[in-house]
Amino acid sequence: MRILTRYMPITPELAARLTLLYLRAAVPTEVSLRDGVCVVGYRTPIVTTMEAARRLAAMPKPLACYGTVTADLLVVELRLPARWRQALTAPRKDDDDHWFRDRWGPDYRSKYVLCVGRGEWEVATFGEIAEWHATYPFLGQGGCGGSDFAALSETDRPVPPEAVSAAKARRAVVVQWYRPGVVDDGLAGRIWCTRYELEGPLPPACERCGARSARYAVHWFEGLRPARSLCQQCIDEELEVYQFDAARDLDRHRDELLRAERTMAPGELEELAEEEAMRWALLKTPPFIQDFIARYRRSDASPTDS
Repeated sequence: MRILTRYMPITPELAARLTLLYLRAAVPTEVSLRDGVCVVGYRTPIVTTMEAARRLAAMPKPLACYGTVTADLLVVELRLPARWRQALTAPRKDDDDHWFRDRWGPDYRSKYVLCVGRGEWEVATFGEIAEWHATYPFLGQGGCGGSDFAALSETDRPVPPEAVSAAKARRAVVVQWYRPGVVDDGLAGRIWCTRYELEGPLPPACERCGARSARYAVHWFEGLRPARSLCQQCIDEELEVYQFDAARDLDRHRDELLRAERTMAPGELEELAEEEAMRWALLKTPPFIQDFIARYRRSDASPTDS
């Protein structure tokens, strides 16, 4: 980590609190979370958010982690795929944001930002936020967006009054909103599509229009909904492009995991299960992927394993 010499470096405690704020805010809003407590690492006791921040602050840096939810508890997941760990913690170039420089001047890194997410808040300088990113270079799923602090009253997003007071006292110039990186659309991770091959048996008629031959069958992973046979035009009208692509990818991915089980060594399957767990964290996970992770993921994996 490169220390910014022009400003006071971020404290380990503030960087840890920003990390916990980010991880909580990344959880989809429809998922319940217990306030004030979380779990740091696999199979560790529930601790207060303050204690969690102390534990993260004491860990070697840079530190990559991501958030998951067990029941209604935020879990700071420290297990990472071995082949990804070095890439996720590699130093990154400290690239000044030219927009902020143009907007707030050459000394913008000394100006304050109000960071808000899922009811939590912190106040930090642009410089501290840049160091936080270097200290925790990977935090998994999550998104953010900013707006001028002066325009805060024009938004309909709730901000704790004490956060507004603290930001005003430091003359904050920006509000940084942290939020989930994905939105549950009710379909992604719940359906998969198979294709009727041209050289195969004659496909049935499209169940939606009845005028054309079906091209795809849409299946649901859960529940008792029957598969639906649809032509290309009807499936294009029912699904967004990304939904269709994701459903087709899951059909192929199922085959890939079955092939992996037949051809990979136990250690390779463990590594693949860890990658799947990281990829699907906070997403609606299809049952066949849940089963694969449960079968092959090492229960004793730790951030120091190689």
